[in-house]
Amino acid sequence: MPAQSRSQSFFIWTGFAVALFSVVVQLYLQAVGGGLSFFNTLANFLSYFTILTNLLALVCYAALLFGHDGQVSAFFERPVTQTAIMVNMVIVGLIYNVVLRQLWAPSGIQRLVDEMLHAFNPFWFLLLWLLFTPKRRIRLAPLLVWLAYPAAYLVYTLLRGMYTGWYPYPFVNVAELGLQKVLLNSLGITGLFVVFLLLAVGLARAFTAGKKGRI
Repeated sequence: MPAQSRSQSFFIWTGFAVALFSVVVQLYLQAVGGGLSFFNTLANFLSYFTILTNLLALVCYAALLFGHDGQVSAFFERPVTQTAIMVNMVIVGLIYNVVLRQLWAPSGIQRLVDEMLHAFNPFWFLLLWLLFTPKRRIRLAPLLVWLAYPAAYLVYTLLRGMYTGWYPYPFVNVAELGLQKVLLNSLGITGLFVVFLLLAVGLARAFTAGKKGRI
């Protein structure tokens, strides 16, 4: 694993600590407040795209901190991997703050954790990417492969929803919206992913061009 500067280590450690705290406390809050068995609580917890994506960022932080030149560490050190996680984190924050925030008003520790999961963590990973991720080898084609992640999540969510009658987000609730509307919503979100992947590639090229232009 490449040596890290003090500032990079600070960013990674901070991101790791906040992500770990927010994910663990959110699981605890759902366990004590949901009235479900632990298995059902855990299943619902892992059915939120927000949680899965924050866990992905958490694993990335852990690999950067504790990896020892293994395959997992090498995978998360790749600029394409970090870019894909960054885009997913940004979309988590964007959709929550634009579409979902007004649907509930958490208080106390739940509000703190909510802000961490949907605001601080996405912003922090974006900042880490802007400051430290090498951008010379970031290309669109390998990033498009990462569309399989939200696609697989959608398939899982729809199948589980058909079985349980529970959907984690209102815009994928087939019982209320119907399958056609949910698929249209999903198509729109897929388009959003593509747009942000394109923006990430463009931004990476701008960074690279800027460095080349310096004397």
